[in-house]
Amino acid sequence: MQWQDAHGQIMPSAAVCKAVTDQSKSHNLDGAGLLKHHEEEPLVLWAFQPGRGIDGSARSVPSLTHEEFVAVTRTWVGAGLPCPTR
Repeated sequence: MQWQDAHGQIMPSAAVCKAVTDQSKSHNLDGAGLLKHHEEEPLVLWAFQPGRGIDGSARSVPSLTHEEFVAVTRTWVGAGLPCPTR
């Protein structure tokens, strides 16, 4: 899964990180709020068990489990939400 901008272009990691950590665009979520969002948000949880598409085919899932995703988020938050430079 890759993030795309409004024009369908794949966003680089630095841009995704900047968007996620910009509290003016993330409903004022700080690190603790982002962690809680990743732990509990129904749409985030759905991404890890998306079921089948309308045509009956299995939807793809992330390359890590939800538990791994939360653990990585916890580490990132603990490090102060650093973003890559590019």
